[in-house]
Amino acid sequence: MKNSLTLVSCLSLVGFLVFLSGCGTNSGTGNVPPGKPDSVSIQINDVVSGKKTLTLPVASMAQQLYATIYGLPQMPDNQPCTADGGPYYTLTFNQVGKPLVTVTAARYGCKPVSIKGEPRDRVASSDFWAQLDQAIYHASPAASVQWLAVMRVPPTGQTPLTTRVTSIETAQRLYDAILALPLASPNTAYLQGPPAYQIVFHAANQEIPSAIDLQRNLISLNGNRQSRTGLYTLNDQFKRLLNETLAGATFAPARPDATTLSIQKSGSSSSQVLKNMTFIEQFYIKFNTLQPAQTPRDCPSEADKVAGKGTLYNFHFSQWSLPILQAEVYEGSCQLIQNTSTGQSYQGDQEFWNLVHRAPGQ
Repeated sequence: MKNSLTLVSCLSLVGFLVFLSGCGTNSGTGNVPPGKPDSVSIQINDVVSGKKTLTLPVASMAQQLYATIYGLPQMPDNQPCTADGGPYYTLTFNQVGKPLVTVTAARYGCKPVSIKGEPRDRVASSDFWAQLDQAIYHASPAASVQWLAVMRVPPTGQTPLTTRVTSIETAQRLYDAILALPLASPNTAYLQGPPAYQIVFHAANQEIPSAIDLQRNLISLNGNRQSRTGLYTLNDQFKRLLNETLAGATFAPARPDATTLSIQKSGSSSSQVLKNMTFIEQFYIKFNTLQPAQTPRDCPSEADKVAGKGTLYNFHFSQWSLPILQAEVYEGSCQLIQNTSTGQSYQGDQEFWNLVHRAPGQ
């Protein structure tokens, strides 16, 4: 009996060790191969935005990401995957200018991470994505700003006020102060709440939109993959700098200097840039004198959608690339005139509808 118990215990121990070995294989070996990368090149591949390659020369961050990848678990057999879309990334880790390994990571489906030369994919973790987002952020350069435009977002029904700050030193100082704020979320520039200010930083080769949400103490910066993008947490020091910057600026009612129009009708769509400045100012002034109205229910109606009836006009007015008015106008079995930024609806008169019908080709 004693020998039998001993044999059973030994077999159990062997089985337990085999189990641990199997778990270790499925969880990633954790063995980082020789070599210490001193940089990583990140190619971002997106169906909408195309390809963009960034290089992170920070050795400590590259090595941390490198080790995290080799600690990822292997993809289980028969893993069910969703059919959603998203970007994928090609990472090339380098040491003294020579590539060590190439890794592909997909931000969709099962989110596989493929190490070149390995027969099986690995599964990305939240820690991996967080480190990759940080790597992309720090690999994106800061911009050299030349001037900035600011819009105070007014209460519903009032015309926005805008100003320009043409001092290179002042514009750059405000931009740099944003980058110095605590980073709340890298590589995203979406604010949920209504902004108090809209800002556009004008650099030599790009325009960088920014928005300030004072209720949630956040500011966004959208470098559109050419410069840094992120959400940042406001602090008192930045608010003081913002107030000082705007104290010397003169605000005036916004006037559009560019307008685009898109039209959807009978299943087709078209877009154009309006060039007749006299018409643009006339339409903009007219829209801002319309009387508020209740938003009509079921407009566009389901019957219009089924029949392919009705025309939808989308006007986008801007000044110095600031979005001063975004208007949606629908004409079918019902009529809808709405400022899409505020959600306020308006009542149109015959003069307004005549301008809408004249807009294409202006």
